[in-house]
Parts: sequence; structure tokens; C-alpha cells
Amino acid sequence: MKNLLLLVVFILSNSFTEFPATKKEYTFKVMSNSYIIINGSSNVNKFGCKVLKPLQTKPLKALITSNYKVDLDGAIRVKVDEFDCENNILNRDLRKTLKAATHPYMTVYFKSLDQIPFTEGEDTINGTIVIELAGTAKEFKIPLSFIKKGNLYQMKGNKSFTFSDFKLLPPKKVGGLIKVKDEFKAIFMLSLQYLE
Repeated sequence: MKNLLLLVVFILSNSFTEFPATKKEYTFKVMSNSYIIINGSSNVNKFGCKVLKPLQTKPLKALITSNYKVDLDGAIRVKVDEFDCENNILNRDLRKTLKAATHPYMTVYFKSLDQIPFTEGEDTINGTIVIELAGTAKEFKIPLSFIKKGNLYQMKGNKSFTFSDFKLLPPKKVGGLIKVKDEFKAIFMLSLQYLE
């Protein structure tokens, strides 16, 4: 009975995991179409701020642990003054609020996954990230969605924050007229290529 149980566990673990047990560490190239968007809202309307230039990245490393969780080592970084909200006044006030002059970068660090993604198709897994903004780093547990085709992955996630999470005060009036609400959402997508 014990041998049968071990066989079932082995079959299930190999059916739902991407990587064979013979290799524990994997490296992925972060592709140039990866992105970060900041969405916010005001008393007038909603707005989105995108980075139009390619992100600053380094390869993402994944280490499978003995309990089939995944430790991650990787990050994406953008210059705060490269966020484009399609409004010059909003751009200026957002950069001032996020202290771009003294803390020019926003960085998202990828720390871990609670389990290994499925072999093919789509999957959602809880993961741990750290967001560093305006000199403050905060750790968050969020659901991360994965889409896999061949040796390519897309990893997507989002998290809503308040300005106070990062010891910031929202601009009272943007351009003297628009009041920005004390909440914004960071949305990111990593396009990953598995390096053999």
C-alpha cells in the first residue's frame, strides 16, 4: 500500500509540474515586451501611466525547493520619470509625489511561488513580491497568473496600494484642479523565455 501511494504521488507531481526533478534551478530571459503600468483615479476620471521604454531587467532564476515550492531571484526596474500618463501636468505631479528626484526607480522583486506552475496552458499561483518605491520596500503576497506556450511564459500580476503604504502623500490637487485618490494599482507582465 505504501509503494502504491508513493507511485501515485510521483505520477501526480510529474503531471502538474513543468520541470523534471533531475534539475532544480532554471534561468529565464525577461523579454523586451514586459511592462509595468500604474493605474489611478481622480475626482474627474481614471488614468493609466505606462513606461514606453523597455524595462531594466536581469535574468529570472527559479530554484525548486524540496517541498516543490519555487524560490525566485529576479526583478524589473523602471525609472519613475519614464511613466507617461498622457498628461504633462499629471506626469509632473506624479513624479513629484513619487519622489523621482531622490528615488528615481521603482523596482518589483520576485521572491517565491507557493508551487510549480502547470506543464501547459494557464495557471494561477500565489507568489511573493517586493515593491520598492520612493525609498520604501513592501512585501506582498499576490496571485500570479501564468500562460505557457513552448519555452515561453507570461507571468502577470497586479496589486492595489495606497500612497501611505510607501510613506507618501497623494497630490492634493493636480494642476490645481484635479484631486487624485489615495489608491493606485501596479500591473505588470513578464514575458519569459526559458534558457536551456
